[in-house]
Amino acid sequence: MIEKKVYSISLGSSSRDHRARIDILGQRIYIERIGADGDVEKACALMEKYDGVADAIGLGGIDFYLSIKGDKYPLRDAFKVASRAKKTPVVDGSGLKNASEGKIPALMIEKFKLVPEKTRVFFVCALNRSLLAESMEVAGFDMIFGDFMVATKLALPVRSLAAGKAWARFAVPLATALLPYRYLYPVGRDQNERKERFGEYFRWADIIAGDFNYINRHAPVDLSGKIILTTSVTADNIARLKSRGISGLVTAYPPIGGRAFGANVMEAVLVAVSGRKKKLFPGEYAEIMSKAGIGPHFETIRASERETNNSPCGAQAAHSPDLAVEDEPRDE
Repeated sequence: MIEKKVYSISLGSSSRDHRARIDILGQRIYIERIGADGDVEKACALMEKYDGVADAIGLGGIDFYLSIKGDKYPLRDAFKVASRAKKTPVVDGSGLKNASEGKIPALMIEKFKLVPEKTRVFFVCALNRSLLAESMEVAGFDMIFGDFMVATKLALPVRSLAAGKAWARFAVPLATALLPYRYLYPVGRDQNERKERFGEYFRWADIIAGDFNYINRHAPVDLSGKIILTTSVTADNIARLKSRGISGLVTAYPPIGGRAFGANVMEAVLVAVSGRKKKLFPGEYAEIMSKAGIGPHFETIRASERETNNSPCGAQAAHSPDLAVEDEPRDE
């Protein structure tokens, strides 16, 4: 079997690096995540190193655009890093998010028997998961968005995406033009540091949604009874969340080799599987995911698991028969 290669070049911490091999739709895919510890120049060098070697590259820890209700704001560091690849397609996960994440709220309502109007959601960062945030608002959840809190360190809750869009038109162009990305998003070692903020909003919520690094950095230690809706989490992240008392965990994509990778990795995997040397259309991502049985992963956490961190009890199987995983990936 010919092995295809997918690399994720991330501005995030190298402590979260991981390797795995999966079989998907009859193809073997080698996946490796490599963190640049917040160093844009190091990320550029890694992009050059794996250009032409990889079948597809995911750009992690940063998006090409922040977006909210149709408005898009480019992030110059993302384009700088991606531009170093001349042969291999580079994706940031946005294509996959637009193809799949809008379905998650309805699935959560069904899996956890939620009544949206009676369920409070603190969406920590909506600007990099705009479709998911919009879908949850449309579903009727009681929402607070925390983007301007984490950006300014001030208690500035936003209670609708319409209000957030107005704020973003004023604030985001200034911030992205004047500030390095590390001031907007925890990268490198900042991802491993906890600075609890806005505890009242985390405690208010039944569901805490958004990028794991924001949640982990700012949430109180006690998360008893909370459902966490996020994306890229390691096995250690999951164990720690359980020890903090969560009652449920939803990741947008299934675990691979013991962890849930980010959207950029999964999008790059699907590009590699397609054999195309360019990004796919949302409908093409959806078609491949449907064939492979890839979708969100749900876990209902038992009280005993919170105490012992045993293996998860999933409301939905972690992997479909079409997504076979090597538990102990080989080094190259």
